[in-house]
Amino acid sequence: MIVLRAVQGGLAAFLQPATLALLRLAYPADRLGKPIAIRTSALAVAAGSGPLLGGVLVAHLGWRAVLWVNVPLAFVIAVLALAVWTPAPQRVNSPRLNLTSAGLLAVALAILVHALADIPARGVGRPRRRCSNSSPSSAPQPCLPGTNAAPHTRSFHQS
Repeated sequence: MIVLRAVQGGLAAFLQPATLALLRLAYPADRLGKPIAIRTSALAVAAGSGPLLGGVLVAHLGWRAVLWVNVPLAFVIAVLALAVWTPAPQRVNSPRLNLTSAGLLAVALAILVHALADIPARGVGRPRRRCSNSSPSSAPQPCLPGTNAAPHTRSFHQS
């Protein structure tokens, strides 16, 4: 169930750029501001009211009500979509996908995600430090986390 929920979240992430692409296809560039503003407002209202309404439904009707509320909503949206449907405009001279650029973008995004995922372990902007027991002439030794001592070293002080 958890894996399917993660897949659902990943696929839902494709909806954001897809709605913007549909708006760019449907409206000319000089009239694109208002449809994008309406879309963004609808997303803000949904993000704010969704958890509230979901909580009310679960509290009064049980968790299954959250799933069933989507059935009439999907039906209304399907009817409205069929009512306002227009044929797609003819494309002229559509550019082909540049595979080199797409590959470079994928590599750059993978590096960015890897770097961001590593922040909790390494921290942000902390320089690597020398341990107090490493001499200036020797190579710097890694310090144990939270200490100023190198691994596998012990210092015994006699008084």
